[in-house]
Amino acid sequence: VLMVPHFVGSGTPELCTADGGVLHGLRLETTPGQLVRSDLEGLAFDLRRNLDALEACGLTVGQIVAAGGGAKSRKGLEIRSSALGRPLELPRDILAGTRGVYLIAAKALGWITDPEAAARFPTETVTSSADLAAMAEKYHRFCRLYTLVHSLDQES
Repeated sequence: VLMVPHFVGSGTPELCTADGGVLHGLRLETTPGQLVRSDLEGLAFDLRRNLDALEACGLTVGQIVAAGGGAKSRKGLEIRSSALGRPLELPRDILAGTRGVYLIAAKALGWITDPEAAARFPTETVTSSADLAAMAEKYHRFCRLYTLVHSLDQES
């Protein structure tokens, strides 16, 4: 099952509010778990499209750090890692947004002088044992499906 998760329009790199989401490959025997997995993969494939766009512009993405609520699920992180085709770094403290707000305020108040040094904390690398070649093929199918859906949505 493939999901293009654009139920309120697409995000970057297109930023097209007319784009719609789609589930492809549904069968009577499709399980709820397969739907959840296709959602996680679709979101990660969207991120991968952004990474591809950055790299096409000559920018190198060194590491991807998972944070927030989505970083609480080990299985979810492994699915994202396989969909992205690269490892994820999982910080010991997954509340990076809260930490970032604190560091900005602490710098502004003069409590710290080097917010970058204060932001460094130990991480664990999360990878997937999934078949990366099969996942890469699924990503290419996702991109073709997105192109078709985007084209149809532009006609409406």
